[in-house]
Amino acid sequence: MLSCRHCDARLGWAVKYCPYCGKSQARAEVVEVAPPLEPIPIPAQPRPAKPIEPRLEDDWSQPLPTVEPATEPVASVAPVAPVVPPPGRPPKAPRQRRDWWPALFGVCLTASAFGGWYRYRETRTMIPIPAGSFIMGCAPSLGRGCNDSETPAHRVDVAAFELGRHEVTFAEWDACAAAGGCPKKPNDWGSGQRPVINVSWEDAQQYLAWLNGTTHKAYRLPTEAEWEYAARAGTTTAFSTGDCIAPRQANYHDKADHPGCPTKTGVSLGKTRPVGSYPANPWGLRDMLGNVQEWVQDCWHEDYRGAPTDGTAWRDACSDPQRRVLRGGSWYNDAQSLRSASRTRALRTAGASSFGFRVARTLAP
Repeated sequence: MLSCRHCDARLGWAVKYCPYCGKSQARAEVVEVAPPLEPIPIPAQPRPAKPIEPRLEDDWSQPLPTVEPATEPVASVAPVAPVVPPPGRPPKAPRQRRDWWPALFGVCLTASAFGGWYRYRETRTMIPIPAGSFIMGCAPSLGRGCNDSETPAHRVDVAAFELGRHEVTFAEWDACAAAGGCPKKPNDWGSGQRPVINVSWEDAQQYLAWLNGTTHKAYRLPTEAEWEYAARAGTTTAFSTGDCIAPRQANYHDKADHPGCPTKTGVSLGKTRPVGSYPANPWGLRDMLGNVQEWVQDCWHEDYRGAPTDGTAWRDACSDPQRRVLRGGSWYNDAQSLRSASRTRALRTAGASSFGFRVARTLAP
């Protein structure tokens, strides 16, 4: 608090003149009255702690302990018997976790770079055909309805080979078309297990090239001699079913009487049936007669004069190099065309709703 330097009047604040005596306060000393200080209490001091005794190991003045040497041998530890696994299959080591996604990603990346891939699964059934000999053509004993192109009858020796159980189906052809190996064919009567139709001889060669490149096997068309040998299946009659055939045994148009056989029934389906719809011949082959006519490897000759007798394809001295042989008859033909010896021809580039084929394969020596 401030006071006047002349009259000691309490001013309360600094002023130039004292309001009580009116005198100037210049050079007046400011006296600050401080409140009395209270003594700070001193807490009671604890008792002095017990002095820490030095540890023995810290006291270097003490003598070090001595160790008495051992007078008895140290006891040996008994060996532990090894664990013998029980007899039987040894336990499997724990499998380590493997991350397959990097490899899978690499495969997908490679496939996308090449535009994808296609895998063809070979499910074809091939029938082994034993080696043997037979009379090819229309024999004198089977002279009913023979054509000049089926003569003269001659003996042929055939080596063992394999032949497809049935004709090539739309499902098999569509696999080739999906992979870009064959042209797409119209499925006139459905797809799946019906025989592929509207295929030319050259189409069949294109399919075989794709099939061999995919399976790494040597498929081909059968030769004309191989086809007739397999169609007869050891028989010497007009059909593998005997001297006659019926609509329950093959798919054909029963519109004409066959010599010595019952009167025609007129039954005609007007289209193909799925492969294997009719009984197999004695060697297990389906639809060798009827359903579709089948391309063979040989070119067309007007008769069998000069034909090979070893069962190989006849490709030279062709009557028409642009025509190839068809065998077996079809849904469109009558019984006469279903005889084992019956043969016809067509341009190698021609296709029809009654044209199909089956594959063969040479057996390794």
